[in-house]
Amino acid sequence: MATTEYPKILADGQAYAIKIDNYYFSRFDQEGYPSLSRSPVCFTKEQADQIALKIDEDARAIPVRADIRGQEDAVKFWVPDKFTDGTYSERFVHINSRVRDRYTGVPGWFIAAMMKFKPDEDWGADRSEFDTEYHDDLRALDAFFSNIGHGWCDHYGWTGVGEESVFVTEPYHLDQDEIDRLIEDCKKFGFRFSLSGISIHYPSSTLRIEISPIERLVYQKREHIVSPEQKKWEADRTVAFKALVRKVCCDYIRHVAYTAEDSRSEDYLMFVDTSLNVVKDYLEDGETYDASLLPKYHALAQTKYNKLCKIGKLSTTRRVIDALVRVTAPDNEITGFTAGAVGASCQDAVDDYQMSHHKSSFEHPGYVDEMNWQHEQHKAVWDAYYDKWSNEKGPDYKEAA
Repeated sequence: MATTEYPKILADGQAYAIKIDNYYFSRFDQEGYPSLSRSPVCFTKEQADQIALKIDEDARAIPVRADIRGQEDAVKFWVPDKFTDGTYSERFVHINSRVRDRYTGVPGWFIAAMMKFKPDEDWGADRSEFDTEYHDDLRALDAFFSNIGHGWCDHYGWTGVGEESVFVTEPYHLDQDEIDRLIEDCKKFGFRFSLSGISIHYPSSTLRIEISPIERLVYQKREHIVSPEQKKWEADRTVAFKALVRKVCCDYIRHVAYTAEDSRSEDYLMFVDTSLNVVKDYLEDGETYDASLLPKYHALAQTKYNKLCKIGKLSTTRRVIDALVRVTAPDNEITGFTAGAVGASCQDAVDDYQMSHHKSSFEHPGYVDEMNWQHEQHKAVWDAYYDKWSNEKGPDYKEAA
């Protein structure tokens, strides 16, 4: 069975030329005399050394770097020259712009396009910051991903700023059926697309698709008239849920800090205990955030987290401290995502502990208990939330004219 032969690739700095005075060797002519050039002709180091020995004592092999002028966004390397056997030419892998996640900075034109595509959806019906399933940007993303062919959509997100943002996806390959579906999907949403061989997810292995609107629609959120009673009801609900999130996250952090042993190193366990007690006091005393000790411990937790990131050690402890940063944050940063973020950090702490000790869940029964405990605590947060607030619908919204 025939195998594919791939060319030898040299990293930048591994290519060598043979210099003779102010000229470079290029080749031997038919009579065996060296021909010279003003530009370097590159070889591997072994080849260059051998050629230098054949010429004379004035010939020397020197490393040659790729010319980076105008190529700041590229990785340099060297490949066999396609015209001359044994020589190498400089090449570049260009890196495209960074891509943020799909949930961050969703542009208005995208939301407006989805509102036009699904006009009967309950757009603009947000009740509070915790009813994230009702946010228009998330609803728009759900409408988009539920109605596309996923063969062309891989490694996706946004690039650009504000309304100039475009949707980016970087698949490994596209066949004709996937291209046909991409054309069909863009047509039904009023989008256009462009293809580029320059990507950021595994450059040289993926291609970039950028999707933008044909007509840049303006997003206008549907307004609702909110009565004073409704405002008070939602304010009370927000305060209650923020406190509930903090309490359950504290319980989870304390549990994980004692489950994962590397959290006991140095003074970190004592710091975790003290910080969680400060959160408990804050919830019980009913102080304002600025008047409590929480800002101080939030800053200390952030400092300790940055230190652990810098030294690159104690990964389990770092995860626990990251969760602590979130649970001591100002009230306006406690949202419906906080519990999930703290849960993810704590679970990562347990995973890191398992990996560092080479233990499977079967070798460490506490790991299975930890998974079950996380599930039950996460469920308890939402059960308590919905028991208190979802059964009380609150004053009804009236849509504005």
